Amino acid sequence: MNKLLSVIVCTSLLGPLVAVAQSPKPIVPSTPLHQGLEARQRSRSLEAECNVMNASQVLKDIYDSEIRSNPLLGQVFADANSAPVKAAINDCRSGREGGGRAGMDRWIRQTQNRQWYWQNLVSPALAQLQQPAQAQKQDLRSQCNAQVASEVLRDIFAPEIRNHPVLAQVFADANSAPVKGAVNDCLVGREGGGRAGMDRWIRQAQNRQWYWQNLVSPTLAQDLRSQCNAQVASEVLRDIFAPEIRNHPVLAQVFTDANSAPVKGAVNDCSVGREGGGRAGMDRWIRQAQNRQWYWQNLVSPTLAQDLRSQCNAQVASEVLRDIFAPEIRNHPVLAQVFTDANSAPVKGAVNDCSVGREGGGRAGMDRWIRQAQNRQWYWQNLVSPTLAAAQAGATPPPTPPRFYQGESQQAKAPARCERSQVQLDPAKIDNRERCFGAIGSGCKDQADGKFTWKKWPTPEVNDDCTIKVKVSVGSILHDSCCRTLWDQGRPGDGHFCKPAPGDASIWMGVDALAGYPAGWDNKVCAREWRKAVFDTAQDRVWTETFGPYSSNDQQDNLSPVGNSRPSLLPGRLGVNDDLRRSSTVERAETRRLSAPSGTKLEIHDKAFCKSGRFKQEGWCNASAITAIQVLAFPPAALFAQPGCSNTSELQGSQRSVADWEAWRDKRRAEMNRVEAEKQAYIDAWHQWAQAKYREAYQYWPVDPRRVAIEAEVAAARVDELARNTALQTARAAHAAEMAAAEVDHQRRKLVVWAIETKRTNASEHYGVCE
Repeated sequence: MNKLLSVIVCTSLLGPLVAVAQSPKPIVPSTPLHQGLEARQRSRSLEAECNVMNASQVLKDIYDSEIRSNPLLGQVFADANSAPVKAAINDCRSGREGGGRAGMDRWIRQTQNRQWYWQNLVSPALAQLQQPAQAQKQDLRSQCNAQVASEVLRDIFAPEIRNHPVLAQVFADANSAPVKGAVNDCLVGREGGGRAGMDRWIRQAQNRQWYWQNLVSPTLAQDLRSQCNAQVASEVLRDIFAPEIRNHPVLAQVFTDANSAPVKGAVNDCSVGREGGGRAGMDRWIRQAQNRQWYWQNLVSPTLAQDLRSQCNAQVASEVLRDIFAPEIRNHPVLAQVFTDANSAPVKGAVNDCSVGREGGGRAGMDRWIRQAQNRQWYWQNLVSPTLAAAQAGATPPPTPPRFYQGESQQAKAPARCERSQVQLDPAKIDNRERCFGAIGSGCKDQADGKFTWKKWPTPEVNDDCTIKVKVSVGSILHDSCCRTLWDQGRPGDGHFCKPAPGDASIWMGVDALAGYPAGWDNKVCAREWRKAVFDTAQDRVWTETFGPYSSNDQQDNLSPVGNSRPSLLPGRLGVNDDLRRSSTVERAETRRLSAPSGTKLEIHDKAFCKSGRFKQEGWCNASAITAIQVLAFPPAALFAQPGCSNTSELQGSQRSVADWEAWRDKRRAEMNRVEAEKQAYIDAWHQWAQAKYREAYQYWPVDPRRVAIEAEVAAARVDELARNTALQTARAAHAAEMAAAEVDHQRRKLVVWAIETKRTNASEHYGVCE
């Protein structure tokens, strides 16, 4: 019953409530209370827009132009804790210009507010952000100094330093071009700057090559050339020729003379870059066997001989004689005065023996020669003792007696009258007396009879003073002297083409003068002298001398022996350069006076036969054409290998021509590299601009119109990049074409040098011209 009553009550109560709930809501009129509620709801909505993202984006939009100038501002506006972002949020929440994002944007864009933000918030925040970057950049720049650059270069160019140790000094010099270039590349921030950037930049293949060609190599060449001086050359020569210096101490003085031929030759070989140039190259070049031998024969030995001859004076002779004859001076004090008299016979004799190169010449040779027992005895008997006797008697010393053989006497050379018709030029018709001794042919007869007209010589005539001018050569001097020695020994028929004894005609059989004689004749006495005479005549190594006067049949040349012949080399069987041997014949008084005047061409080994004792020029003649192998290997060489002559001036001029071209090439390459570097820098500048633009674009979303616009701008600028690259490639192609065309001239100049060097190497005649 109770449960039934509860259900009835509940039902009666729920009915009216459901009806009320389903009835429509009445329209409530707007009241101030309702408006306040709506304002609070709108305020909460605007305040929700005052967040970091909106503040950051508003600031980026307002300061877009500043961000393009300094991309670092993007980081300032992206930082929620930065002063500009916090201030923008605060202004937004304060309801500036209506609040929210729009109000914040309008407020900050107002001129005075934008300016206030920049000065008081943005600029200080940017400066604070830049400080670490500046510190880092400053730290990298502090590494851009000569010491760091030197270490980097030594590490990168270590292989080249092993080949050229002097490079270590180049890289240690803070003022050298490579070090300055490396410091500069570091300062401009190559590859990020600092030591690491500098190292990465220079190690790049094209940059390493550029450094070598334009900075390292020229500096190395200049440094090596600075070593090409007399002091360095002197040290190198003294070291290389140390054994010779021990035998000839005077060589030490020769090598310290900056004007001596060996020192000048070494400096020149250094300057042209032999074996890489510099002291080391000079040393390696001269130490090579063939070059050392050439230096000795052509520079050192002649200079030594000249220096030794300079010692052949009265003062040196006096000192040597006083030392050798010291015991005699103690017994005869007047001898000290005799030996100090430059005109005394002993002093003159000693000077003469020194001048002809006895025992190697010079003071030491003079001393060794006179100390030999037989020579000391001869000096005492023929020179010292007679002069001493005359000095003790207070009379004028007698003239030096000639050392005649076989009772020959010297005749006067200046007759008062001369009947040319009485002069007999054929010695055979006047009891084998010698006339024109040392001249080409038999006496004066062969030239007077015109036997050498094939050489286009004028037929000589007897002059009014009964003298005769005929042609002479070194070979004719040596052959006549050799034959006379055999005559004095009583075996005139033993000499090759020597005048036979009366009635002996065996020597004049039809025998080839050069190579056609029977086996065994190759080493016949005087054969080499004869061959030298033939070669000298055939190649015009002759000069004119005056003989006589021969005013009576009793007159003949003075054939007194005066010592070994002047230095010369005699040819073997095949030619002048075949099996050369030193002449050992004895010269006579008549031949000793015969010396070639200035301008005479002699064989290269006959310098001592010049009046000056020196050559002013050397040269080479090649009488043979180039071989077929050479023609096939290098056809243009055939143009330069034809028979002909060249001299040292031509060789040096051709070498200078090559050096001048190479200097032009280096200078021109430097200019080309500068132009290409400028164009490359123009391209680099474009890429830097493009990278900056991309960094700016990456701050926006991919679909942001600003990013799309920037990427379009860069794409449009690709035309400019292409133009800049094209300009660089065009310049490189033009430079390559220019250098390729110029290289033809370079090879032509080198070919001329090669031709002259080849002619010198394969010369059939090596001659010198008397000074």
